[in-house]
Amino acid sequence: MNAPDFWKNPPKARSLVQEKTHLEKTLKKWEEIEGKREDLSVLIQLAEEEGKATLNSEIVQTIKNLQSQIHHLEVEMLLSGEKDQNNAIVSIHPGAGGTESQDWAQILLRMYSRWAEQSGYKLEMIDLQPGEEAGIKSATFTVAGD
Repeated sequence: MNAPDFWKNPPKARSLVQEKTHLEKTLKKWEEIEGKREDLSVLIQLAEEEGKATLNSEIVQTIKNLQSQIHHLEVEMLLSGEKDQNNAIVSIHPGAGGTESQDWAQILLRMYSRWAEQSGYKLEMIDLQPGEEAGIKSATFTVAGD
């Protein structure tokens, strides 16, 4: 990135900057996990040396947090294929069933929308056709983010 001709090819430069940012985020997550693992090791050693049962709840909570972070990182590693960095286009079309199926399609749309927001993704609606009585006839949206 320090090369003088780095920005002569803007699309390639943007791609490299995005890759660098992604790698930095991943490395930071690994460093956080390693730091928490070291803290846990010290906490366990302290509890053993001093025989303090009061530290047990803190140790258990730290282990749970560490397990959660490791699980999230494992899922990210599973989704690290060539095309997994791309955004998603999602289409919802109710099947046969009339109003009930259109209502269920709207529930799915709301569920996916909330999941995307809570997970830090950007959701952009491309097409939305409301049902005549209730629900939706179809919906298409993009989900963008790391």
